[in-house]
Amino acid sequence: MMKYLGPILLLCILSLFSNAYAQAPCPTSTTSAFNGKLACMLPSLYGAGGFSAQGAFGNDKHVGHFDASIGQLFSPLNGDISRQVSVLPTASPGSGFSLIFDPALKTFVTTTDSLGPIFGERADTIGRHRIAVGVSYQFFQFDKIDGVNLSSFPAVLTHAPDVADAGPHSVICSSSVAGTPDQSLHSYESGTTNTQANIDDGDCSFVRDSIATTNRINLKVHQITTYFGFGLTKNVDISVVIPYEYIRFGVSSSATIIPGTYYADDHYFAAGCGSSSAPTPPPFVAACFNHSFPDSSIAGSAPSIRSASGIGDVTARIKGMIWRGERAGLAAGVDIRFPSGDALNYLGSGAYGVKPFAIASYHSRVAPHGMIGFEANGSSVTNGDVTTGLKGQIPNELIYDAGVDAYATKWLTGAFDIIGQRVFNAQTVAVTPQKFLAPCTTNDFIANPSIPEPASCDVYVVHNSGGAPNTYQDSNTNPVTSNSTVSVATLTSTGGVSYNITSASAGIKIAPLGRLVLMLNVLVRLDNGGLHTKPAPMGGLSYVF
Repeated sequence: MMKYLGPILLLCILSLFSNAYAQAPCPTSTTSAFNGKLACMLPSLYGAGGFSAQGAFGNDKHVGHFDASIGQLFSPLNGDISRQVSVLPTASPGSGFSLIFDPALKTFVTTTDSLGPIFGERADTIGRHRIAVGVSYQFFQFDKIDGVNLSSFPAVLTHAPDVADAGPHSVICSSSVAGTPDQSLHSYESGTTNTQANIDDGDCSFVRDSIATTNRINLKVHQITTYFGFGLTKNVDISVVIPYEYIRFGVSSSATIIPGTYYADDHYFAAGCGSSSAPTPPPFVAACFNHSFPDSSIAGSAPSIRSASGIGDVTARIKGMIWRGERAGLAAGVDIRFPSGDALNYLGSGAYGVKPFAIASYHSRVAPHGMIGFEANGSSVTNGDVTTGLKGQIPNELIYDAGVDAYATKWLTGAFDIIGQRVFNAQTVAVTPQKFLAPCTTNDFIANPSIPEPASCDVYVVHNSGGAPNTYQDSNTNPVTSNSTVSVATLTSTGGVSYNITSASAGIKIAPLGRLVLMLNVLVRLDNGGLHTKPAPMGGLSYVF
């Protein structure tokens, strides 16, 4: 009966979690309520659809003009968090007791030396028709992503391209520092000099306004992992790993509109001004240009902190010994990850994953072991665009570990491992100085409202005779050859990057009673690639029937 019980139990478990969790994109309509999903908290930080909400921006002429910048900056964060939280390291799906060849008995017997690794792998199997069960608890508190401090990081939001205010609207305004001066200033058509009759060609100076934000992300994960294994034969095991996670996620942002022009009413926060009317002319009212988010009064705004819990991505494994010596062994197998966790709540990856692997190990008082595998992943909405439902490819990974386990007595073993991942073709983030358009206003103008429009906001488009290309001049006929810029630190993202995630695992295994094994361990990150956690404690129990 035992030979049927194990496979039947594993098939029943897999049937419960084999279907992908249905996903709907995050709401973007200004009339939509927040849908409660953790992965929608960043896109909904400033309200549904970003600054499209009337409650955030008081001037409906410019709502939504910073939304593309929000998506470009925060989408890589969502992808990294979802992928890495859903595939956190778990204790090795194997028992502290395994088979080894006894030359005196000329047969394979249960080991009585090392209780094996904790996060590492060894080639041994648990034995024909034996059942191994285990449970472990880990706590993760994340503090960095790609070396960026999650407790405080800057992000500068820039204006989207738009048609010019006033004039014949012949100019498409742009906040790009590489644009021509008439794309970010108030331009006038003229002849060979600006003393001739000028034609207003449109005002683009509003694109010099930017929004400087200081942001905070708080992410903690409690993970309980259950493991079931069954020995089909003396050389083949099948197993399933079921994680249950409780995730607490918080996000907040302090936003400041940096006026880049002489207008007071192009961009301002209605909530800060206390009414929907435009702020008074300069000197600017500080409350109109500073606001903290999330703001519950804005339609579709996410809460500042939220939690989610549930089953994560279930992994099924088959492993077989391909060579067994008196002390050494080689094994190979494959892991299949099922998208059973809710990806929009960071409980799962949202995609299938397949990892073939090979393991080598050796039995001695100090026993070395190592594993190498390659995980191929599918596509997930959290690695694409959570506001449209468009899926993106989850990066493939080379996964490896190497370490030793050493026994002091037959009931006490120490284990140490280096666990690594090489993530391919991924997006990474960094805080770096970037050039932005400088304000065309002056401190004197901001302090004294009687001063008219600053001359630095005007540019004259000069048409030379003979059809020569346009040139640009200021009000004193001086050539304007490039945009004035400032350098500001901001969050940036880069695609197509490969990086390492490396951790050290140190712990002990204790066999206090028969085949019951207690595990105590701590996982410490050694580099800053991807999502970085503070030292993560783990405790667990396993038993072989």
